Amino acid sequence: SELMLLLGTNGEVLAANTIFVEFFGVKESEMLNKKLWEQEFIEKERENILKESVEKVKNGQKVKYETENNYKGKQSFL
Repeated sequence: SELMLLLGTNGEVLAANTIFVEFFGVKESEMLNKKLWEQEFIEKERENILKESVEKVKNGQKVKYETENNYKGKQSFL
């Protein structure tokens, strides 16, 4: 099982899979159209690297970004 988000070209969340929503205990409807780095489950120190990654993808580059995330006592690797 994997946590998955579909992002738009500007980093906005377009969709989240059920596993993602259940893991973080968030409502998909509250996440939609907000930028990934504006989501409550994203740690603020990750904002710049996420913005940079979105820009790289917009410019045709491939990006692989993995990080450990802690939210409400739950640990995930993104």
